[in-house]
Amino acid sequence: MTTTEAPATTTSTTSTSGTTPPSTSSAAASTQTTSGSVMTTREAVTTTTELPTTTTVASTIHGTTSPLTTATTEVTTTPTPTTTTSNETNERRFGTYSWSQDYWRKGDPSLINFGASDIGKLWNSGDVYVNIADNTNPDRIHDAEKLLPFMKEWRQRTGNDQRLWLTYGDVKTGKGSRMLEFVDTFQKYLEDYITAKDMQAIAPVGLSFDVEHMEPEDIKKTLLKAQEMKEDVTNKMGYAPGSLFIDFAIEGQKNTLGTQYIMQYADHATMMLYRNAIDGDYKDDLLYRMNYMMTEQCEVCTQPGWENLKAKITIMLEGSCTVDQYCWKLSMCAYGTDSYPDPSGGIEYAWDLLNELKARTVSDGILTQEQFDYLYDIHGSLYVIHNWEWVRCYYGDEFSRQMGFSNCVKDYHQDVDRCMCRDCDSTSTTASAALLW
Repeated sequence: MTTTEAPATTTSTTSTSGTTPPSTSSAAASTQTTSGSVMTTREAVTTTTELPTTTTVASTIHGTTSPLTTATTEVTTTPTPTTTTSNETNERRFGTYSWSQDYWRKGDPSLINFGASDIGKLWNSGDVYVNIADNTNPDRIHDAEKLLPFMKEWRQRTGNDQRLWLTYGDVKTGKGSRMLEFVDTFQKYLEDYITAKDMQAIAPVGLSFDVEHMEPEDIKKTLLKAQEMKEDVTNKMGYAPGSLFIDFAIEGQKNTLGTQYIMQYADHATMMLYRNAIDGDYKDDLLYRMNYMMTEQCEVCTQPGWENLKAKITIMLEGSCTVDQYCWKLSMCAYGTDSYPDPSGGIEYAWDLLNELKARTVSDGILTQEQFDYLYDIHGSLYVIHNWEWVRCYYGDEFSRQMGFSNCVKDYHQDVDRCMCRDCDSTSTTASAALLW
């Protein structure tokens, strides 16, 4: 395996404590014993990990290829206002990033049950990401008629009023033509299945591209086409303004021009920031990665004209417990827990870490406060952890048993121990080639 480290130039010297969440109510949720299977993988090799009953989840992580050619141009894009509910105190805390299509195709209730639980409402009342297609089916959405009932049930049972991202995934092929094709597929889906009345019940909804290794020009073409589609279908179907949004992933592998296009032409960006500590025992920590992202990957974020960028950024951590190599530094799974609350592990550790990152990004001089508040989704979902099929284990064993998350009860702690180990051989079958961008 070859690895590529992206350089950074800022060294952390000051410390700001993170925000401690308030005391929480206990979770009261019904027991479920099913989960789903992931349709999209992030590497060529797929792993299966036992989840409730007989279904499987392929848990993977974003990889890396050779750098793309980069360039910079003057930023001229005029930003558009955010229409999601104000979140100045970040009370929503986390978004929820899932991969399985079983939640809407096969009636698996576990995601909605989680969102409707006390714990889910406390910790994960931000955006939710649900996969609907990948590079194997850019021309269709399988079982498309089942998607609208799921979205309506999600709104009704959880009370969540934040964006519902419908994701297209491709982290292997790099084929931009398939992204472009899916824009047409998504428009046809909306025209065939989502009336103005339906949209009123499920909005805000977004098309999210969880893709990597795409050429900058393909990113630009896709985003411009998606924005045109958004306007056309809104007018044709009579949707209310602000019903539809476009999201694109900012990967860790350097693609400066592609990132510029994302910030200029997407409404929202989901930024992969895969480290699990600050001021720990490895140099390239979370703050180091933030500096790289803001000064090299997204050069336009700190250059004149940053105030004209369109997209608002959500910070995404890795949470999978089946990362093969370097899990101990890449994944939040290395900081596991069997209890709740527990500031040393699980969801509370992630929360405190991210709030320290937020403070240190400004105090260490990576961004000014004005830049951070403008570039990041501080009024929406500032944080999310990939992926929920493992993150659901972060709330303590008692909650996992209540919810019927059998992978959390059966496999999670063993996988945490394996993730923490730097010297032992991993027994995971998930490929993680070249993850240290």
